[in-house]
Order: sequence, then C-alpha cells, then structure tokens
Amino acid sequence: MDNQEFFRKYYTDDAWAALENRRSDLGSELKTQAEEGTRKWTALFEDIQASLDADPAGATAEELVARWQGLIDEFTGRDRGIEQGVARVWSDSANWPSQMHAQTRPFMDKRVWEFISRARAARLRL
Repeated sequence: MDNQEFFRKYYTDDAWAALENRRSDLGSELKTQAEEGTRKWTALFEDIQASLDADPAGATAEELVARWQGLIDEFTGRDRGIEQGVARVWSDSANWPSQMHAQTRPFMDKRVWEFISRARAARLRL
C-alpha cells in the first residue's frame, strides 16, 4: 500500500480533493515544502519538550500553541475538512503501518501531545 492509498481513507472526498489541489498548487515546491515543514515541526517538538514544566496557561505555552496551529494552518490551508482528516490520521496511529511509525517517531512523545492538549484547553478557557 502506498502513502496515497493509506492516507486516502481518513479524508472525505471533498477534503481529499482539496488536499490534492494544495499539492498540485505547490508543484515542484512540494518536496521542499515538506522538508521545511518537517524541520519546523521538529523544532517545535524540541521547544515543547524543553518547556514541559511551563504553565499550560502561561505565555510560553500560548506561543507554542500559536506555532502549533500555524503549522497546521500551513499544511491544511485552514481547510476544515483537511484538518479533520489530519486529526483522524493521528488518532488512528495504532493502526499505522510500521514505516509510518518509523517516519513519525520524533513526533510521538506523549508528553508533548499532553502538554499541547492542556495548553490548547487553557487557551479556550480564556
């Protein structure tokens, strides 16, 4: 199963079409954008790991949540359907093929996910 086939099942037809359009619009820049996105996510995870003791309602957490959302927005183009598909992909990580687990290992620190979850919830309460 290739990556396209694997990911397709997590998206509605409309969301998949929107994602394909975003890929098409990037054209030859797609690989560069993907590499840059990976660098940004890696840096963000490292910054969150360094801030795990920060107050989830504090300024540091707020900045980290803003960066997190900014990276999501960069990938999804703020398309709600694409966002929902991405969320379904990540919520089903137990069923990913082994190559996906290997590729995403740097992004699987549960402490980071728990921190960002608490920080996002704190932001919503404001």
